[in-house]
Amino acid sequence: MSRRHEQPVTAISSPRAGVLVTITVLAFAVVGCGTAITTTPIAPGASEPSEATSPSPTENVLAQPSIEGTFDVTADGRQLALACWGEGEPTVILEGGDASGLDQWTGSALVRRIAPQTRVCAYDRAGGSESDPAPNEPRNADDLVDELHTLLTEADVPTPHLMVGSSFGGYISAYYAARFPNDVGGVVLLDTAAPEAGITVEDFPEGVWDYPGNVEHLTNLKDIHRFARNPVPMDAPLVVVTATDGDSSVEDQGDYWLPLSPDAHQVVLTGGHDIYDDQPQAVADEVLLLVASAS
Repeated sequence: MSRRHEQPVTAISSPRAGVLVTITVLAFAVVGCGTAITTTPIAPGASEPSEATSPSPTENVLAQPSIEGTFDVTADGRQLALACWGEGEPTVILEGGDASGLDQWTGSALVRRIAPQTRVCAYDRAGGSESDPAPNEPRNADDLVDELHTLLTEADVPTPHLMVGSSFGGYISAYYAARFPNDVGGVVLLDTAAPEAGITVEDFPEGVWDYPGNVEHLTNLKDIHRFARNPVPMDAPLVVVTATDGDSSVEDQGDYWLPLSPDAHQVVLTGGHDIYDDQPQAVADEVLLLVASAS
């Protein structure tokens, strides 16, 4: 039985570090001086409205992608696959935790809630099931965001883009916003752990580019060290969605991510790492609030 109707949603807001942080939270301790905490539980059922009160997804919107195809992202003709559903601006760009974003997002509960409201897109990174293989060489976050920028340009996906990243996809989404600020109207991170400068290859062997299961040939371990030591600020509004049973603590995620944007808040939802599956309506609500403000 789902517990989502019985649990609180926690909202945490923070501008730049050094300014008062306001937290709405249930049963969390004060985390430092200058922090104010209040408790506001969500009403039962508010995080996931019943089908009778929720807008019904338009099946015709999902039946036929509004944009679909493979597009060149490098001079040698390497291609990535992209699909979008619905119409409208800003366009929501979904970034998955691994290379096969189309497998992760196509037909998902989150897409079903967003597509009737605005265009939403997913794609396969290099090495994903529908895209060309990654080159056999070390690749990093700059390669990923450059290829994504080229993909969205070649596919004529209009800006502004609202970047929504799950897990490792959150690093890509946040870094994309920092690299291409004029293209991005907001960022939503879905249980993206705070990077740890002390993580080692023994802790994370798949973070080495030539690890057998690393189909993207990413130097993830180096990128994690890089982002931990040198956080990259962004100008876009930022929503940090943290799962109660996710990959890192409320405090760690808030302390790292919230200071990166002058307009940031944190929402804590009951569920696991794949919070977009556990709480699709609550996640969609956060995304669509940014859609409304960006449009």
